[in-house]
Amino acid sequence: MSNARVLDCDGTIVEKVEGTLLERLMRDFYKEQGLKRKMDFLLRYAIIKSYKSLSSSLGKIFGDDQITGETTSLELFDVLMLRRVEMPFSFVEKRAKEYSKLIKPHHIDAIRQCKDDIYIVSAEPVQLLEAIVREAGISKNIKKIYGTKFKIEDGVIQGFERINLFAGIRGKHLAMAEILSKGYSKVYAIGDSTADMGLFHAYEEVTPFTFHDSPGELKKYVLSRGGKVVMDLKEFFTHYNL
Repeated sequence: MSNARVLDCDGTIVEKVEGTLLERLMRDFYKEQGLKRKMDFLLRYAIIKSYKSLSSSLGKIFGDDQITGETTSLELFDVLMLRRVEMPFSFVEKRAKEYSKLIKPHHIDAIRQCKDDIYIVSAEPVQLLEAIVREAGISKNIKKIYGTKFKIEDGVIQGFERINLFAGIRGKHLAMAEILSKGYSKVYAIGDSTADMGLFHAYEEVTPFTFHDSPGELKKYVLSRGGKVVMDLKEFFTHYNL
């Protein structure tokens, strides 16, 4: 049986930027709106950012790496923004070309040269990531993307499909369980944040990886599991049979 490579998105496939791709998409959309809607965005965005900051603090205070705030942040984005702004999906497709430039050229080359099945597991919207990897010319190299899905009607984003929000450690567990059920010989997973522990936490058959600039607790966990701390994705793709 072949091997599988499982990758997070933000800070892993795409370069680290302020916030998430979803947050950037919302900011870019509101930039094209009038002053009143811009002020409305700032208020709603401030609420979401405050919640994320609080969740991060709670996790550190109680030493609980299960508290990431990703799921509730997505729910807030859904209720406070996506259901209200009536964003055309064509705007997502328009921005995807720009966002695809956040994938470094040597990472694109590494993905194209990889012989293993590649999966992306992220809290980002699936349709946004699909558009980005398509613009980057690597969609045929990605076996499947797991994430939260936009609900789209008549070409307009109505919010998220709420049955499964693929966020936080729980969301990544759901995706990994499905990937592991395929019976791969080896599964290698890489992420850059505490939430990405869901890619390998509780799965002994998964070899974990992270980056040199990842949080200390994540690097410590990866090394304790016999994994590897690497410089970038190109190095990640060169490791076999650890």
